[in-house]
Amino acid sequence: MKDYAKENFYNYFLKDKPINDCMEKLQKVSDSGFYEVCCLFLDVNLNSIKFKDGSAIFQHKDIDFAVNETRRFIEEQQITDANELLDLVYEYHPKAIRARESRCMGGVVWEENSSSFGKVGKYYNFSKIPLNIWEEIKKKIINE
Repeated sequence: MKDYAKENFYNYFLKDKPINDCMEKLQKVSDSGFYEVCCLFLDVNLNSIKFKDGSAIFQHKDIDFAVNETRRFIEEQQITDANELLDLVYEYHPKAIRARESRCMGGVVWEENSSSFGKVGKYYNFSKIPLNIWEEIKKKIINE
């Protein structure tokens, strides 16, 4: 069966940006595994325990699995610039949505003092890893 979610991801991936060396390498192999790597990092965020204030607790097992699989991917694909790859992963992991994804991708937390005539709230995007967490993950991938 055709994986339309994966196909849509690659269409988006190759759409608007000038293709750099890393993208060209990922594009040459039709099933490079880049989508799957991005899915792992989307899982890190979607599997986190979320709170009303927008904070989250990330699961170490998800992070460790994503780190190890990314290292394996870098070796298998013979990626010479891991930083460039990781920048692409960070940019595109929110788009690596699987078919029939049932986990919450985002939501609004309403302020308690809002009136019924006009509620005030803040939207939280659960599909993108916060930059400070990403920087820690990136260090684990590159330095270990």
